[in-house]
Amino acid sequence: MTDNELIMLLNESYTFFQMDKQSKQEKQKLGENFNVFNILGLEYNEIQHSKFISELLNVNGKHCMGNAFLKEFLKIDGIFEDFKLEKSTSAIEYYVGVVYNNEELSTGGRLDIILEEPERIIVIENKIYASDQQNQLLRYYNHCKSTNKQFKIIYLTLNGDEPSEFSKKQLKKSEDYLCISYKYEILNWLEECVKLAHDKPFVRENLNQYIRIIKQLTNQDMNKEAQNKLFEKIDNQKMIESYVGLTSIWSNFKKYIINKHLVPSLDNLAKKHNLEFQIDDNFINFIGRETGFYFTQERWNNQSIFFWTENKDWRNFYVFINMKSKVEEGKFKKLGCFNEEPTTTCPYGWEYLDSEYLNWDDELLLKIRNGEYADYIEQWLERIIPEMNILNERYGIGGSRLRNQE
Repeated sequence: MTDNELIMLLNESYTFFQMDKQSKQEKQKLGENFNVFNILGLEYNEIQHSKFISELLNVNGKHCMGNAFLKEFLKIDGIFEDFKLEKSTSAIEYYVGVVYNNEELSTGGRLDIILEEPERIIVIENKIYASDQQNQLLRYYNHCKSTNKQFKIIYLTLNGDEPSEFSKKQLKKSEDYLCISYKYEILNWLEECVKLAHDKPFVRENLNQYIRIIKQLTNQDMNKEAQNKLFEKIDNQKMIESYVGLTSIWSNFKKYIINKHLVPSLDNLAKKHNLEFQIDDNFINFIGRETGFYFTQERWNNQSIFFWTENKDWRNFYVFINMKSKVEEGKFKKLGCFNEEPTTTCPYGWEYLDSEYLNWDDELLLKIRNGEYADYIEQWLERIIPEMNILNERYGIGGSRLRNQE
């Protein structure tokens, strides 16, 4: 791959991405982007996804499709061919006892989705952005085994990822659990459900809206016409070699953008507001672990404004105030700048970043490059700093433990 070939690929791609952008703008004008799931902010809420899927799998659901949707779902990887459809029940957040994690037997927790009939159980562990919990899949496996029923455990993620060793322990893929994805299996199933609901327009439209959400979450919402034209253009040996070469250095390019543009812009922001700026090493080196950055000030008594994610794929960034000293639970105080209630980690409340900035995807690189990301962070600082100053003047030192940055 030569430099000229790579530049040619990028130029060709840009033309068609602009075509896709124009198509999306036209759809926006026609109201085609009106989507209840987006408006209510449900696209990132795993429980709401579980509710919707569970309702579709409920043979007595309000969709009035009987067992049709469940029957189609069971075709995925041959989950169960002899599942007693009419006797099945569907539930979410199903409590299976207090969590115990030990070497002898790990049990307890809440099952995201459970389908059950007299002889068989299907458990769906729904992971959109949440991290695995200790022994989580193993605990659910042990629960199913204790019922003396046939069972299948399904690990559902956006892209079909495998559970971590932290969650599955000694469990083996295919033998003890199945991995399926929203990107392929769930999307294909939903499209079949649309066909099945051809005579129920309200059910069909809700399914179509949900399909659009899944395509957004899995980066499959490019205009088909623009996509096919792009494919035709790059369907040659040189273009494919250029693309393969580009993907091999993409992670390094993200690291370059972080160091060249993000760090200086946030550092300048800190200086503008008389703050100190610190960024986690995992962020600097683009390592897939819990990470983020924070701003602090000496007179804040070790309080810091954190922008953080606990997910290894850098999803669900949130903002909160943290401190070195621990706050007693009765002394939590929610500040007006946050929507969510205080926790032991976030004693003054917290809030997820807006959807455009919530997850660290490739589109965020554009906002970093053009300065929109720094502007957004500054808006947060301007909301929080006045309350931080008042908090210190009135109450002095308070807060919770500061994350270990050593």
